[in-house]
Amino acid sequence: MPEDKELFLKMVKDFYNSDSVLHKIPIENALETFYEVTSDSPYARAYIFESNRIVTGYGLVSITYSNEVGGKVLWLEELYIRNKYRNLGLGGNFLDYLHKKFKNKVKRFRLELTADNYVAKGLYLKRGFKTLKYVQMINDVKKSDFETKDN
Repeated sequence: MPEDKELFLKMVKDFYNSDSVLHKIPIENALETFYEVTSDSPYARAYIFESNRIVTGYGLVSITYSNEVGGKVLWLEELYIRNKYRNLGLGGNFLDYLHKKFKNKVKRFRLELTADNYVAKGLYLKRGFKTLKYVQMINDVKKSDFETKDN
């Protein structure tokens, strides 16, 4: 997969310039993700989709643990299908693949999406996902948060 770096970065850039996300990310974040998923990380995996030797998109997943379900959770971090390959069942195929591969290894599949991404929401609802009433909150850690006067 190291040879796929430029292709991966291009697709991530396309994804983060779409209506499927709330904001863009620095390209350095995508580069860090690429290095993480190509390092045999136990936390993150990337999948590049191909059809007839043509790259059609990618998916990113991560594994966490949840006390709520008493086990591991597979997070679908990103699912991106290039425009001209949408509505061909590729996203659904990927979800089916993940379910088959991880159904005995995790207790929950989880994802997030923007509220107005109705096409994706329809796909997820058809695959058995339910809408949670949780409010998502974040607190991004900055490098300076780890620095002290002694450093």
